[in-house]
Amino acid sequence: MNVRNRFFVASALAVVAIGVLIAQTIATRDFPIDGIYWISLPASPNPPVTNAEQLLAYGPFTSVARHRTETNLLHTWDGTTCANGIDPDSQGPTAPCSTSCFCVIPGESYQVTVSGAPQTWSIDGSDGVTVYPLAPMGPDSLTGRHQISLPIDLPDGFATGSHLINDINFKAGVPLGIVQSVSRYLTSTNTIQTYTGRMGSPGPDFPLVPGEGYRVNVTGSLNYTPPLGPTWTDPCIAPDVNGTIVLPPICGYLSPSAVHILLDGLPPGTEVLLDASHQRFFNITPVVPLAGAATTETFDSDLVMHLTGTGLLAGVDCDLTMSPVSVVVETQPPQAGQPVQDFDAEMMSATGSLISDTTCNLFQSLSVVAGTNHGLPSPGHVHLERRADGTFNVSSFFDVNVTMSFVGKPGSLLDGMSGSTTQVIRMGTASNILGITLSPSSATNRVGTSHAVTATVNDLVGHPQPGAPVTFTVISGPNAGASGACSVDVSCATDPSGSVDFTYTSDGQVGTDQITACFRNEGGQQECAQAMKDWVACGPDGAPCSDDSACTTNDACLSQVCVGVPVVCDDDDPCTGDSCDSGTGCVFTFMDADHDEVCDFFDECPSSDLGLTVSVAGCETDVGNTRFPDGCTLQDRVNRCGVGVSHGAFVSCVASLTNDLKAQGVLSGRQKGRIQRCAATSNPHPAPQVIRTVGERG
Repeated sequence: MNVRNRFFVASALAVVAIGVLIAQTIATRDFPIDGIYWISLPASPNPPVTNAEQLLAYGPFTSVARHRTETNLLHTWDGTTCANGIDPDSQGPTAPCSTSCFCVIPGESYQVTVSGAPQTWSIDGSDGVTVYPLAPMGPDSLTGRHQISLPIDLPDGFATGSHLINDINFKAGVPLGIVQSVSRYLTSTNTIQTYTGRMGSPGPDFPLVPGEGYRVNVTGSLNYTPPLGPTWTDPCIAPDVNGTIVLPPICGYLSPSAVHILLDGLPPGTEVLLDASHQRFFNITPVVPLAGAATTETFDSDLVMHLTGTGLLAGVDCDLTMSPVSVVVETQPPQAGQPVQDFDAEMMSATGSLISDTTCNLFQSLSVVAGTNHGLPSPGHVHLERRADGTFNVSSFFDVNVTMSFVGKPGSLLDGMSGSTTQVIRMGTASNILGITLSPSSATNRVGTSHAVTATVNDLVGHPQPGAPVTFTVISGPNAGASGACSVDVSCATDPSGSVDFTYTSDGQVGTDQITACFRNEGGQQECAQAMKDWVACGPDGAPCSDDSACTTNDACLSQVCVGVPVVCDDDDPCTGDSCDSGTGCVFTFMDADHDEVCDFFDECPSSDLGLTVSVAGCETDVGNTRFPDGCTLQDRVNRCGVGVSHGAFVSCVASLTNDLKAQGVLSGRQKGRIQRCAATSNPHPAPQVIRTVGERG
């Protein structure tokens, strides 16, 4: 068990945790360039690291630093000087280390300066239960900036800065959370990237990287335990307030991928698909629920959209954020005090407009209008289940009737165009929304061959939905109405990973098929995804084509067959084996049969004895088995002395070898004596390894 021996909360919090160290963890962290990095450490590093001096020696570091929340200072140790003075936490009888620039405390992350990049740093140790006290202590007395470590083996599903924010906020157990922001260090630009949980923050959401350290900025107190275990679920959990919850829950609401569509006002065959999500709510006016009373909640959200286009807009791939989207929701009275509660809600209004489009460069204006107040009825429902700790799991959704309107930007691909598209979209807490994807989204095959697509049904946090019946249809194109076969389940139900494959065969005609995969979600609505398939035939002899192999070039049609000239894979390097992979092209494999990092072509000992120590006919010398640049080890050279000679000649050869190595400083006198004594007592002497000359093959 690892518990930080510090208290950040003014009212003396007792920090108690019970846990068992999990398996040994070995992770790597790439340092591509020299500069500053924030690093995480295992809860129990191996070798142990307790102070600044040990941390400096733990990696390729020229300086190490600890951030102290109370003063917002970095106590920095470069091997000579402790900048900003000795950290008070490393002084006194209760300090977790001897007097040092600073102590290394489980649960904290540290700032290091790397020299000698590029290189990969291995992080060894065990991850266990580490309780990290977070509290609003800092120079402004309002927030606390804490450098925290995460488990080296991050649980599956715990992958982004927003997940870290959610995990801390949920465990804090207060309606609006305590995290103001989470940050990481960008070495390439020497800047700190900060995410606040909404796209108006200085930086976007970012991935969590094993071995990377993070800064969290909090406004409330929490003894935080990072998640351990194989998986993590981004739950929607709300604390008990008067026997029910304050709405909206801080986890927010999401919508399925690629369901917002701009269609009206665009040329035939052209659409804008918006993969949209409503990010964390802010400017919330919370309403404390009262028994038997309906409530009205108002809040803002960010509508974050990833845009792709078809037809005229094929190739469009960009991101936009509409902020704020102002929302008003009316909620019917909950069954306060009951362990399970169900009550209806209505989205009365949701309005927002894009302030400027500088990334996609398509829109002069883009707006959304939704909700019953605008003649667009948007009913919803809330389901609560009390947890063992007294909080509630929240499952909620709205069927949002929304109109999206646009005016094209002058000089853009949408110049002179405008239109409004209305559709109903289910948005809700992540566990309440199911979506379907179909891959590959587009592909090209020659006529007469088969094509397979894979449909995957997940909820919005990525959890697979097994057993979901999926209907596949070729709705248009030369193979419209074609039948096919599903696998693994012949009835086209998804497998445990939430996926099912569908395969059909071209009837020999050229053209483009449109394929759909559909299922009915938990609300009875049909959800569909689509993919496009181009069927082509080889043209006249000499016409360009593709045989889908990276091992040929200058592909051309010949007698209705696509034929390519084989690629010659030769890097003129005697240390590599040259081959070709049809998917990736030329492959040059470093040839090193004995894995001693000396290529076989130049290796004088291609089957080196790589044991840790030298032995002679079973006599253990306890002398380290030195590796030499020619690919031979000390053991190899001792063995070579025994090639076809008498015992006396063997002993003489070993003596000469070890005397030379001692003169060169490779062996000490004691080590030389151990090897010579073992050689003298060996009879018969050891059978030699195969020794060859440089460049010899065979």
